[in-house]
Amino acid sequence: SPKAKKFLSKPINDFKFFTLLDGSVRSGKTINIVYKIPQIFHEIGNNHLKIFSGFSKNTVRNNVLVELKPYIEIFHKGNIKYNSSSGELDIILHGKTYNCLVVGAGDAGSDASIQGLTADFAYANELSKHHYAFYNMLLTRLSAPNAKLFADSNPESPNHWLYKEKIKPYFEGKENVLDTF
Repeated sequence: SPKAKKFLSKPINDFKFFTLLDGSVRSGKTINIVYKIPQIFHEIGNNHLKIFSGFSKNTVRNNVLVELKPYIEIFHKGNIKYNSSSGELDIILHGKTYNCLVVGAGDAGSDASIQGLTADFAYANELSKHHYAFYNMLLTRLSAPNAKLFADSNPESPNHWLYKEKIKPYFEGKENVLDTF
């Protein structure tokens, strides 16, 4: 699609702090972010933790890692090591190991799982399913220089926090930290 081509061809440094891929079910949002991850990691570097979040660790595994693992292995000759119990995720690309953390973000109290850490990248899969407290904590944890938040979401109700705080203001021209695709 034209949106996917625009997203995939955009240089990492041209993305704003928060990029949201919002659209219908099965429109390719997740796979487009998966395809962009090696380029994002290369540009952002290896100095800080990277976060992969979803409603639960299992949803991250099922929605993201099952796509990311073969892509990294086949097209980038890399590897992925994932500990489903601890959420520790090592992504090995071009001789570098990127330390990542997979966290469930759907419950009250999930924000404690990232409290105190410093991250330079986060991918929030199905952001609309994240607990609001986790989302707010995530924004504070992305404090490393040039940190980026990429998220995908299916359309939600106009009363949902994500729509009210990010999507609607963006389309009204009031939100300047968000790219949407």
